[in-house]
Amino acid sequence: MFNRSRILLIILSTNNYIFINRNIMLFLRFTVVLGFIGVFLQLFFIFINNNF
Repeated sequence: MFNRSRILLIILSTNNYIFINRNIMLFLRFTVVLGFIGVFLQLFFIFINNNF
């Protein structure tokens, strides 16, 4: 009985770890995309200000 609960706990903890890693990767990807959009918008506004 004790052994079975221990195995279940290990499985749950590894699943939790994988889930947390996936969330961190999604968050990093999201921040990178936002950063690229911000840089693009800044360049775009500089371009508009120089032209007009």
